[in-house]
Amino acid sequence: MKQVIIIFVLGFILVGLIITGCAAPAPVTSTDTTNKSPDQTPPTTSPDKKPSTKIEELITQLGDEDFNTRESTTAELEKIGEPVMEPLRKTLNETKNPEIRMRGQMIIRNIEQRQRIKKHASAFQKQMYAQLRNVKQALETYHVSYNEFPADLEKLTQGQLRLIDAIPDDLFNPGHQVQYQLNTEGKPTYVVWSVGKDGKSQITGAGDDTLSLNGGDDIYVTNARGMEWGAGK
Repeated sequence: MKQVIIIFVLGFILVGLIITGCAAPAPVTSTDTTNKSPDQTPPTTSPDKKPSTKIEELITQLGDEDFNTRESTTAELEKIGEPVMEPLRKTLNETKNPEIRMRGQMIIRNIEQRQRIKKHASAFQKQMYAQLRNVKQALETYHVSYNEFPADLEKLTQGQLRLIDAIPDDLFNPGHQVQYQLNTEGKPTYVVWSVGKDGKSQITGAGDDTLSLNGGDDIYVTNARGMEWGAGK
């Protein structure tokens, strides 16, 4: 009898195990790649950064360790002109680099000056002619009084004669005065000039009673033969 009972219990347990096994959920294949080996994990890429523009790269170079790089970059940004103004101002509001700040402010100032010159070129040219004619008259008066021309224009502002109050500023070259050159070989010949609208001095000097303009647009007065006053081009 005991044997029958034991067989019955074992049979009941076996049936229960069979039923449980059939009801168990199928194993789920995980798609999580967190624990995959390095060779199976897809490479992680960082978001693409917006590429810097040429102007932004040049502005960064204003703080370069190399002096020549800073100088050439400054000149290049000034040459580009108006398009650099907005990114430069933005950089000046953000950067703490003293070199970038100093050069950035200078570039903006120079570009603004060129814009002002371009806008008022005709008026500036007339003013320069008038001021240079006054200097020429003062030079001739000095020559009559001292039988020579002054070595520099500063002498026209000195002494009892005081022929001019001050050496004129070159309206086309902010921060600079008009230029003066005297050649004393043979007949003394002088030239006083402004760099003109292109901002470049093309006059090489007065000598042998002649004057070389070299194709520039300089505004000048001189006692060189046949070229008493005028402008290039």
